[in-house]
Amino acid sequence: MSDMVVSAIGQVSGAPFSSTVAEKAAITQVIGEWAIWRDTGEWKKLRDCYASDGTMAVSWADVSVSEFIEGCKRIVDDPEGRIVSNHIMGTSGIDVRGDRGVAESRMTVIMRLKVHGVLCDVTGYGRFFDLFLKTSEGWKIQRRVAIFDKDCIAPVNPSDKVELNELKLATFPPAYQFCAYTMAQFNMPLNSDLPAPGSAALAELYKKGAQWLAGN
Repeated sequence: MSDMVVSAIGQVSGAPFSSTVAEKAAITQVIGEWAIWRDTGEWKKLRDCYASDGTMAVSWADVSVSEFIEGCKRIVDDPEGRIVSNHIMGTSGIDVRGDRGVAESRMTVIMRLKVHGVLCDVTGYGRFFDLFLKTSEGWKIQRRVAIFDKDCIAPVNPSDKVELNELKLATFPPAYQFCAYTMAQFNMPLNSDLPAPGSAALAELYKKGAQWLAGN
């Protein structure tokens, strides 16, 4: 949303224009664009969503943004283990202080891939927790961490049945065990340290967010 449009809205409503509204709108736009660029393979545009030294923590990695994008490319381009992903972003809670911001956004990721030869949809429900930095080029993601609440798996064709190794399934983090299980069959790494609801890791993540806003 441009400053001119936001200013016009303020004039019509009779309320004074708040720069915080514009900053939150700009951050919201980055969050939405990230999902589009990730799922359509627009890697340069995806890279532009991040600060120069941005990092990403998801179910299969905790790495620099460059390493994250290279991993995404391999997932998309591998003819044997290709995973088609759709990231659906929901509402966001955003705090802004000066050139720093923190955002927590609802997120659903749907992956379509073959599991033991059966075409399945694996769906993860959770949030992205972002530390944002305002640069000369606008708001950028400094750090993004995925928080999974739960996940599930279902064959695309309801008449199919997928048989999982229950013992192996139980070795993965409960909040994203089906996502981890399916990635393991392609020998992808697992990041088992993601914060889960009610965990000490999640409390620590929120603490780091407060410190980030405070300039620490």
